[in-house]
This record gives sequence, C-alpha cells and structure tokens, in this order.
Amino acid sequence: MWHTVGEDIINMVQAFLQSKHMLKQLNHNFTALILKKNCHVSAIDFRPISLCNVSYKIISKFLFTRLKPILNKFISHFQSAFVPGRVIHDNIIMAHELIDTMKKTKRKKGWMDIKLDMSKAFDRIECSFVLASLRSLGFSADWCKLIDQCITTVSTSILLNGSPRELYKPQKGLRQGDPLSPYLFILCMESISRALFYAETNTYIHGCTVKNIAPPVSQSTLTNLGLLLAQKFQDKYPGVLLLLQKNKVESFTLLLDRFNDRLVPLQSKFVAQPHKTTLTQSVLGTIASHHMAVFPIPKTILIGWMQPKETFGGIKKQGERGVFTKKWNHVSVPKDLGGLYIRQSAILNQALLAKLAWRMIEEPDTPWVVLLSHKYFNGQNPITYALSRNGSWAWKGICDGIDIIKQFYCWQVGGGSNISIWKDNWIHSMEGPPRSNFVSNAISKVSDLIDSSTKTWKLDILEVMFDDATIRSIQEIRIPMSGKDIIRWKPASDGMFTDESQQHLFVDCNIFIFVLGVIDSNCVHVLQGKNIHEWISSWFDNDISNRPKSIAQFNCICFTMWHIWKTRCNVVFEDSKVKIEEIVNSVKTHIADWTRIQSSSTNSRSEIRAPPSQKIWRKPDLQFIEVNFDAAWCKFNNLTGISLICRNFTGASNGSKGHCTKAVDSEQAEALAALEAITLGKEKGILDLHLEGDSQRVVNAINGEKGAFK
Repeated sequence: MWHTVGEDIINMVQAFLQSKHMLKQLNHNFTALILKKNCHVSAIDFRPISLCNVSYKIISKFLFTRLKPILNKFISHFQSAFVPGRVIHDNIIMAHELIDTMKKTKRKKGWMDIKLDMSKAFDRIECSFVLASLRSLGFSADWCKLIDQCITTVSTSILLNGSPRELYKPQKGLRQGDPLSPYLFILCMESISRALFYAETNTYIHGCTVKNIAPPVSQSTLTNLGLLLAQKFQDKYPGVLLLLQKNKVESFTLLLDRFNDRLVPLQSKFVAQPHKTTLTQSVLGTIASHHMAVFPIPKTILIGWMQPKETFGGIKKQGERGVFTKKWNHVSVPKDLGGLYIRQSAILNQALLAKLAWRMIEEPDTPWVVLLSHKYFNGQNPITYALSRNGSWAWKGICDGIDIIKQFYCWQVGGGSNISIWKDNWIHSMEGPPRSNFVSNAISKVSDLIDSSTKTWKLDILEVMFDDATIRSIQEIRIPMSGKDIIRWKPASDGMFTDESQQHLFVDCNIFIFVLGVIDSNCVHVLQGKNIHEWISSWFDNDISNRPKSIAQFNCICFTMWHIWKTRCNVVFEDSKVKIEEIVNSVKTHIADWTRIQSSSTNSRSEIRAPPSQKIWRKPDLQFIEVNFDAAWCKFNNLTGISLICRNFTGASNGSKGHCTKAVDSEQAEALAALEAITLGKEKGILDLHLEGDSQRVVNAINGEKGAFK
C-alpha cells in the first residue's frame, strides 16, 4: 500500500509545510456520538469524537511530534497531563491531599473549593485565543499559520444511525480525536495559569497551606489541578473520588455499579468466548485504573470486581456457584504461559501503590512529593523515617507501597552521603542493613566509610566496626570516581522498578516447570519440593538416589534446561518473545534426534558437523581505534581473567593486554574489562576510541543508560 501512495502523501505534507495552506476537503471529518451513560436525555449525554481524515492526521501527528519534546520548557511543572515524563496521578494526589487538609482544618477562616469544568472549556475555546496563546509563548508566525490552518478550516458532519448529516463549520472548540488538540489545550491553560501567578505575585490572591510551616500551594497550581478556592467541595477529580466517607467500602461501591453498567449492553449470549475475554481485559480491567493507582481498595470491593470478570468471562453463570476448571493464579498469567492474562485486582493494586511510592522516593523535588513531604515526613527519607499512617486514604496507600519497597530495595553507592549505614540496605549481598557491635553517632553515613580522595574504603574503620564477612561484602562494592547515590529495585536485573518486575513477586511464572510438565509430567513430580540448582549439583555426589530415575528423564530435563537458557538469552539480547509451543516442539525434536543417534551402532554412526558460527569482527571508522574486551569469571573463587586487543580500521593489531583480578559476578567482570579497555586507550593516547564487548548491560551503562546493577 505504501509503495503506491507513499510518494503522494510525502508531497502533500511537504506542500502544506511550504505553502501553509490546507485544502478544506482535507480537513473535513465525521463526528461520532458516544454515549456517556445508559440513560441519555440531552445532547450533553453524548461525547463527540471526531473521525479525522487520515491525510490530515498525518499532518497533525507531524506537528504534535515537533511540539511534544519542547513542552517541558514552557509548561509549568504543575501541569501533568500530556507532558512527557509527567503522570496525571500526581495531580490526583495533590487534589486529594488539599481536600483532606481543607476538610480537617479547625481554623475559623476556612478554605473554599470550586472545580473548573474543563470539558466545557475544551469544547468552547475560541481559535483566536489559541493563536494568541501561541504568540504570547513565543511561537513563530510560520508555526502559528500552520496551527491556524489546522483549526480554522474544519468542517464536520454528524453521524446519526451510521449516516452523515448536513455539513457545518464549527466556530469554536477543539476536536476530540485530533492528535493535536490536547497539546493546544494545555498551551491555552498555561495562559490562565500565568495570569493567576501574576495575580498571586501582586498579592491579589493567596494560596493555601497544608501545614503552618509548609509553603502555600499557589492558585496557579490549583488551576492546573482543575480547582479554585471556593465554598463548596466537589467530590471527583478527574473521575476519582476526593471526598471519601469514613466507611471506605461505601465510597467505592459506586465503582461496582460502573462495572455492571458496562456489562449491560454486552451481556448477549451470542458473544463468543474470545471476545468476552478481550472485553474483560480492556473494559473491566481499566475502568478503575486511576483509583487503583492512588488508593488502597478495600478487600470487599476487590472481590466484587473479580465477580463480574468471572461471570462475564464465562467461568461461571451469574447467580450460580459454577465450576472452576482453573485456578485464578493460572488464568491471570500471560497468554504465552497458558493463561488469559486477566489480572488479579488485589495484586495490581499492590503493584501500582508500590510504583507510586517508588516515584515518591526517586522524584523528591516534584510538587506532589514536596507537598507530601511537608505534610507527613518533614523532608526526611521516607524509607527510614518512622512514618505515621494517620493521614489521607491516599497516604495510607503510599505507606503500603513503602512497606513493599523496604523488602526489595538496595542503594547503589555513588558518594554515600544520602545512605545511612544502619538504616538503609546498601550491601547487595546482604538482606537488610549491616550489623555491628560498635555504633558511633559520628559515623552514620556510608560516605564516612569512604576516602574521598582515593575513592576507596577506609579499611581501618571497617575492621573496627564489622566482621570479616561483612568487610568482604563491602569491599566488593566499587566506588565510582563521580556520581550520586541511586536507589535500585533488587528483583529487576537492571535495578529499575516496573509494574511487571514488582508483580512478579506475587505471581510465580516458572517456564521451566511448565515446559517440563508438557513433555513429561513424571519429571515435574521428581522436582517437587526441590531447589533446581541444588538438585542438579547433587547428581555428581556419591549418593545416586537424587539422580534421574531413567535416561529418558535425564534427557528430558537436560534438553529442557538448555532450551530455556537459549530462550532467556534471546529475550535479553534480541528482545524476542517467549513462545511456549516452539520451545516444547524444539525440545521434543532434539530429544528424538539424540535418542535416534544414541541407539544407532557406534561403528555405523556418521556425523557431519557444521562449522561453528563465528561473529565477524566489524572494523571501526577511519579515524577510530577499536578495543575489543572480554572477561572470564569463576564463581568459586571470584577470579576474573580479562583480555584486550587494540586494532585499527585495517584490522592490524595495535597492542593487546591480559589481566587478572577479582569480581563479584560475571557482569562486574565485564565492567572491569571495559574499564581496562578505557585505561589502555588512555595510556596509548587514543583520542577517537571505539569499544566493543559482548555484555549488553555494560554497553548500555557506558552509553548512559541505566544498566548493570552492581
């Protein structure tokens, strides 16, 4: 398709950018009316969605792609929606905390709150105001002309019963369905925010405070939250409950009704089971996502959410007890592992709250964290500070998330000034802070254990404070010449917190056991209650009772392990997908081939070996010198061998080097090899240096990405 129309589309976009004129036919769209609720009375009960021309959408996406990266430069940090790197949940937290403070205030002069109806502002904003806002923010005349053509040449026809009606030209409002509209709207909102900031600077209006010692939350902040100070509480923002009752089950019961309302038009018995599964995942799985991301949902409500999923998903009929052929732990796992990936609400709620707490720790300077800091933990480290759960309902959810993080976090030492020796987890090979019989108030931070001039550990202090095992663990931590302390998530190999890495703590997805059970269920029974690593190690002991009972079991286990390892490498280094059926078929094929070869006669056995695949050396650019580095690591004594070779673009050697050292694991060994390669280049005075190694995480770390954990 693209080879037919691609050149014409490119010419069309280029012509628009050069002439700054758009054909009116190109900007004609149909408007579909989507029901907001079941009982519709007037036009306000419908949501108008514009079905834009594909050619126009290409132009619109081109413009917002150019606009999106620079929004951070002139949009205030209180605006979180549609700005890259910001999350709308930040504003939900701030709004909830402000409402909680207003509700509990005991001062004679209270606060007032008004919610701004942004939906009407979106539909009624005038084109002239959009262009004036762009000019006031410093956009060029050419850019303003392009935007003017996109919003003033619009014509539309409303779809009724699937047929378009008369054409008309809207005089105001931004279209829902146009990729450019949300970004134009927040630019207009910035004008209002700056106007209120000007009024506050000149003391015409004042902000509110969550505590007497806390700085006031400005009116411009409240505007971006969609709130202004008034005399009536509004109960939702945006769609999330702000005023919660004392009985939290009653507060969230409304969400159960929303679940059932969504199911009413979809209850047809003619809906196929795969369609029901998809609807369960997309509709029911996201209907309360904002609530679950900021509030701990009561257990009664979570159970109530699972019942519509079970009923509508076809697992049981409504009003009947039903028969569950699979446990929910199996149904909720990804499809690649044999499940339906219908996520369990309780686990998802825990994961999202832990993610919120993790962001609070990683982003201490964001407005919502500053507000929470003044209100609850006075600028201290929330992981080590004795937090009180007496606060808003959202704060109690964050405390639940912090409890999870405390079990699985670890600091990566940079300078050590932010890490407490006795309260934080900072030794990777240990669970919890180190123990010592000698505790001094003068030595409380990890930086007190580091010689700042040489970036080495102070052995004299370590020997006084810790035992030999702890000292060895501390010495395994390499101190960078520059950098800051970074908090890491231990269950993830790259130290980064994601919903998936956190949720893996609650859902056990053992692919090895699954594949093994498909091929030979007897092997799974042999493995029950055993640690795989320890069990395989016991094969080489004198006690033969722990070995596989037959050659068939031995082949099954070994070939399955080999294929699982290959799959793991493909996922890590080639970003491939896990396909269970391919693994099972490949294991069965190799077992059959191996059995056939073993059963044939030794004399008549013939084997044709293909030459091993070799990685071809890639020459560097003309002005560069390439250093290839690699390392070998022994896990029994931590000895590491490093080898380097230096070559120019012709392949001629410019020197080589070998080195022996110690490392805590293979990844650190590769990092040491990279360091030796850089040192070799510095010794030879090479200015244009190209490094090449086979550890993806080490390469990512050198390139500035967050990679290796050690």
